[in-house]
Amino acid sequence: MQRLCTLLAAALAVLVVLPAAPAAAKRTVPRGFYAVMWDRDATKAPMAEQQSQWGLMARSGVESLRTVFSWAQAQPEPLVTNYTYTDRVVGLAAAHNIDLLPVVRTTPSWAALNPFAPGSPPRDPADYTAYLRLLIERYGPDGSFWAEHPE
Repeated sequence: MQRLCTLLAAALAVLVVLPAAPAAAKRTVPRGFYAVMWDRDATKAPMAEQQSQWGLMARSGVESLRTVFSWAQAQPEPLVTNYTYTDRVVGLAAAHNIDLLPVVRTTPSWAALNPFAPGSPPRDPADYTAYLRLLIERYGPDGSFWAEHPE
């Protein structure tokens, strides 16, 4: 009996001196600090795999994500904009409560200063500005994407 009391007293002492759970710790970094990059093969994976990866990121504490929005991919021709990729990524981010930091790059050949040089800047910066405005009109706070996807 004395041995049982000694074991119980030791177990109680251990419980008393254990530190508080990490969840109780005060946060010292801003929201969005825990971030990842979404690119290359991940963006081409089947949708089921992408959904799974976004869920895993959200459960693991990812709060923000950086990805490339390719101007060349979205506007292969002037005045024609394809939102397939950007809609998918914005939708996944919203569904998983992950902030998105898009990096808009890659001038389409029709707008490039030198259409044969990878990484060429636009011939006319107004073309790039026009594409950025389209993105804002679609994904900004009152954008058409949110009207089409109220969920």
